[in-house]
Amino acid sequence: MAKPDIKGMSLRQIVQEKLHHGNDFFKNPFTHLVKGDLRDLLKWKFFSKNHFTSYYKDEPVTPICIDWEPVRQHNGLAVTFIKHSSLMIKDLDQYILIDPIFSKIFWFVKDYTPLAAGIEDMPRPDHILVTHGHYDHLDKQSLARMDQNTHIITPLGYSSVFNDLKLHNRTQLDWLDSYKDKGDKGREITLLPCNHWTMRNPRMGPNRSLWGSLFQGILHILTTSKSWVRHIILILPLLIWERMSPDGL
Repeated sequence: MAKPDIKGMSLRQIVQEKLHHGNDFFKNPFTHLVKGDLRDLLKWKFFSKNHFTSYYKDEPVTPICIDWEPVRQHNGLAVTFIKHSSLMIKDLDQYILIDPIFSKIFWFVKDYTPLAAGIEDMPRPDHILVTHGHYDHLDKQSLARMDQNTHIITPLGYSSVFNDLKLHNRTQLDWLDSYKDKGDKGREITLLPCNHWTMRNPRMGPNRSLWGSLFQGILHILTTSKSWVRHIILILPLLIWERMSPDGL
């Protein structure tokens, strides 16, 4: 399948023309790599040389213990790194959890940063944001520990995952779509285009659902100066290897 020529196009133009949409799957318009298959994946996994193997024995296991009380008491913006791709953002009275990973994902992958304690003391998130379907970002075991009424924001797709978990309070976003908080804080969360891919089931193939990065704009008043201040948080839990467009949005 020929890749679209996006030279000279802005991200907004790419999205408006839906160059990332296929018939029953999504496409990455930012790469010219040819889609492989399961055989290519297995060949890479089991027969490619791992240049980091010699360092594994020296890598320490560092249990993570988070004191949530200072986060609760902080009256403002706070970003807490949990582990791997997981972040907790506090903005005034709301908590936003990104790609929750609370436990070991695969039995054959060693966890060098296990949580030393459970998540019982973690503030209950008002929103959970999921960037894409790779198992180290969308973990059913971790999501199953969340309140089923929690609002979830995801890219398009993944219905089978969230239906299985009975997490039905979900907003799906296409690239450059936004979720606007119904409150008076001016929060707006936008799914950005991203040079990546996703897959849950090798038999179904890649990119059956969408992926993306997340942009959050928060508007509130500083009580000290009574002036409007715009706080911008750019959340990039994904690895973005190439510049997407020299023309920007």
